[in-house]
Amino acid sequence: MKNAIRVPAAGSQPSSMEKLPGTFLRVALTAVLLWLAFRHADWSRIGAGLAHMQAIWFASAIVVLAFQLGLAAQRWRWIALGCGATVSTASALRYIFISQFFSQTLPATIGADGARIWYLGRDTGDWKPAFYSVFIDRGIGGLALGILVVAILPGAFSKIQDPAGRLSLLIAGSSCLVALAAVMMIGSLPWLDRWAATRHVRTIAVTGGKLFGDSATAAKITITSIAIHLFSVLAIWCIAQALTAPLTATGAIFLVPPVMLITMVPISVAGWGVRESAMIAALGYAGIGNSQGLLISLLFGAAGFVLGLAGGGVWIAQRRKD
Repeated sequence: MKNAIRVPAAGSQPSSMEKLPGTFLRVALTAVLLWLAFRHADWSRIGAGLAHMQAIWFASAIVVLAFQLGLAAQRWRWIALGCGATVSTASALRYIFISQFFSQTLPATIGADGARIWYLGRDTGDWKPAFYSVFIDRGIGGLALGILVVAILPGAFSKIQDPAGRLSLLIAGSSCLVALAAVMMIGSLPWLDRWAATRHVRTIAVTGGKLFGDSATAAKITITSIAIHLFSVLAIWCIAQALTAPLTATGAIFLVPPVMLITMVPISVAGWGVRESAMIAALGYAGIGNSQGLLISLLFGAAGFVLGLAGGGVWIAQRRKD
């Protein structure tokens, strides 16, 4: 690559050496979280579950997640167009698959996001719209998930009787709504344009507001964002069917989105460890034991890893093309 990604006036980027402590910390946290999830696992039951797993259902989960990436590519394309960056559907899909590879191999989302910024910025020759589009896309995804979690609270509370669990769910969903309100407030504060860093933040907020100012675009992005998260629910339900776990479609809708929201916290490699602990706790309310809940989470991660490998193939092909 001949050029480095630059976002004008947005502040200097940390060097590789400066990133190392954070990388090691995430890897260490991932190991600790996985150990906590694994320590009470019954490996004989996990082995039996794998031995009797219905492969067609697991393959269905992979297909569902592949379609999810397609939806994610389309949403990002719409957002990029709103930011002033033109990207074809094929290119957006290709870059999304490449980002899936980096999301599975690097200990934070910055690798996945950086890949999208790099390819879109290189294609358009303008780095700011590329940076803004990825940042807005990431934010909209998180906010949509938070709104979905808040929407299913009554049903989730019917499954979760533990007061601590209910409180955690309420805090997680409400935090996303607070974040949405904060973004809207930032966009209405023109004095933030006085400083370079805050000017970029406000530009992102204003651009996102303009996207949702058009009813047609807002409807497309909103529906697609909700569908993306429901595809995660569907994939986990498919995996539960593969293991003949007692997870109904309704139970999956009420219990899985909170797990996905917690998994978005960027403290581990590709969400490993965080997802397992959250999945075990959530699926326990559906009557699924710790070992089976752990296996469902591991297989969900494995399905994502399979798509990451496919993304790696796309990345290699792209490098040869370049």
